[in-house]
Amino acid sequence: MSLIYTSPTSRHNLYLGGKADAKSLPTLQQRNIRRILNVTPAKEQGITAGIPNYFENAVGSRIRYKRIPVYDASTSDLLSYADEMVEFISQGLHHGGVLVHCQRGVSRSATAVVMFLMR
Repeated sequence: MSLIYTSPTSRHNLYLGGKADAKSLPTLQQRNIRRILNVTPAKEQGITAGIPNYFENAVGSRIRYKRIPVYDASTSDLLSYADEMVEFISQGLHHGGVLVHCQRGVSRSATAVVMFLMR
């Protein structure tokens, strides 16, 4: 998990990561992650599809999720989700840390973070 940005107003952090980061509750708690933007399709959509929202239904979880259902393919249209992703990250930074992740934290999630930083 990489620290990408610190909000100048709330002092909360934006992180970029992959599957391993998204499923490590101790790491999420240590970094005060309260919002997770999961940039993968729903798991039930296919064997090679997305990553679960690991702690979405956990008792006492303070983490809120948003899924952007795109595959890691050149034909995926992340731009059509730009406003939705930027809004989720912006609002999330008022409540704590935000993790944006995909499978490896290299392509889809990095694109989402760049979209946020450019706005």
